[in-house]
Amino acid sequence: MRFGAMSQEVTFGRQVVFHLAAESDRPPDSVWLIYQLAGEQATNSAKADFNGEKSITAIWRWVLDPGEMAPGDIVHYRWAVEDADGNRVESQEQSFSYDDSRFKWQQLQKGDLTVYYYKDAQSAQQVLDAGTAALARLQTDVGAATTRPVRMYVYASKSDMALAIPPRSQSFDAQTITLGMAMGKDALVLLGGEADLSGTVAHELSHVVVHQLVDNPFSQLPPWLDEGLAMYAEGALPPRNASALQSAIRSGRLLSLQSMTSYPGDPRLVDLFYGEVYSVVNYMISTYGRDKMQELLAGLGKGQPFEDSLQQAYGLTEAELQSQWFASLGVSAAVPAATPGPASGKQQSTTASPGVTGTALPIPTPPPANLPVQRKPLLPCGATLLPLVAIGVWGLSRRRAA
Repeated sequence: MRFGAMSQEVTFGRQVVFHLAAESDRPPDSVWLIYQLAGEQATNSAKADFNGEKSITAIWRWVLDPGEMAPGDIVHYRWAVEDADGNRVESQEQSFSYDDSRFKWQQLQKGDLTVYYYKDAQSAQQVLDAGTAALARLQTDVGAATTRPVRMYVYASKSDMALAIPPRSQSFDAQTITLGMAMGKDALVLLGGEADLSGTVAHELSHVVVHQLVDNPFSQLPPWLDEGLAMYAEGALPPRNASALQSAIRSGRLLSLQSMTSYPGDPRLVDLFYGEVYSVVNYMISTYGRDKMQELLAGLGKGQPFEDSLQQAYGLTEAELQSQWFASLGVSAAVPAATPGPASGKQQSTTASPGVTGTALPIPTPPPANLPVQRKPLLPCGATLLPLVAIGVWGLSRRRAA
């Protein structure tokens, strides 16, 4: 077997077409493409179409959904040819970058952060400055730092960014504007020119940094901690969330930590959810210091259950942490949070529901169960669940009403 030309054609957000030309002394029985994302352990195999017995040409088309991979992801692949007797020969590994070639990208870089932009240099500098400040805050207050470089892509419009992020539904995407999204553990996609761009950068960068630190398939990062650290990274609690938190404190109707191990099903509780997760993380850091939070994240990074990591770092159960935090707020115990009155005006969106009142502050949109996007081609059910999870791209996003 003599492998000849190997190439790929990338249509960003749509497909990658792989081509092979080879010479063989024996007619092939099957031709396969084996591919893998850089930094991931799992691989996928796809059976390719081919022609010829001695002079072979093969093609395989990887159909992609928008946002299925982050811009700049590196893909490694190789070809495998088998004959009827099961003899198998594999090519040398090839690699390419999944780039959004629709635009002529320029870049700014500082430390582990690289900002890619094609239009608005001012927004790009704002993103770099906000990212640098957010990393410094996370390092100083949380003891969290990047473990590998982070790429940040600044798009000039919603339509330009549409192929770079996962869609929800036609009606949902028509009514909302995604301000930013963390794509996996080393990339952000951002909409330039927005009023709260710096806050969006800080929030999404926190998700990336934290998920780099707890990069373990057995880690259990509860949403209240993940989102609380992201809200903390932004700085001061936004007024809407602060108002919802103070109202719940006065009425004594706070969400419990246990209830915040998932995202609120009622969109009218979203403001309170994000106010509370900020509050508890702020309490943990101001009361116990950065070293305890650093130890908690390190335990999760080792794959320890959350309760074990919390006990090891803080000497507390989740219930005991809640009791102390509530006491600091002057609340004795959690009772079911009252559902606010009917929403009015324009709405913001969350994954759980179409929206929540107001447009002043972009609310981070939680992912459904923090699961990754499945990749194509989908193989038989059950046989490939873990590989699909291993190489998927998870997304955490901020959105506002259109």
